[in-house]
Amino acid sequence: ICTPENPLGATMVSAEGACAAYYRYGRHLLTLEEDNV
Repeated sequence: ICTPENPLGATMVSAEGACAAYYRYGRHLLTLEEDNV
């Protein structure tokens, strides 16, 4: 899984990358909240 602690290639390293954007804008938090419901 691509996380800031475990970056996977250019998608995380690049500020425009999909993985970096996912974490920057908090989408991973929505996923965690849905799992807890």
